[in-house]
Amino acid sequence: MLFRPRGGGWLWRQALLGSVLVGGLTVGVDHALRAGRIAALRSLLTRAATSIPLPTGLRVDEVGSMTFGISIAASWVSLALLCAALFYATRPRVRAYLDA
Repeated sequence: MLFRPRGGGWLWRQALLGSVLVGGLTVGVDHALRAGRIAALRSLLTRAATSIPLPTGLRVDEVGSMTFGISIAASWVSLALLCAALFYATRPRVRAYLDA
């Protein structure tokens, strides 16, 4: 939308709506798979063949929770930003400008 093509506002809003839906699905999938991912990481880090030494005082479950917690938090932030952009794009003044 940098060049504001005539009548292209509806396409931009649809793309934002699609991005919001994909972002929502991403958050849902991340939440649903979190426990399984932590269990897989735990089994990977505790096996003798694939063991990775962790710093002292850091447990395997803490590493998994931190890793996948950051991923989920980032997904929520991106979803919030996309929702804000979609809300802004649907304001009457912005719609009039983009649809002109």
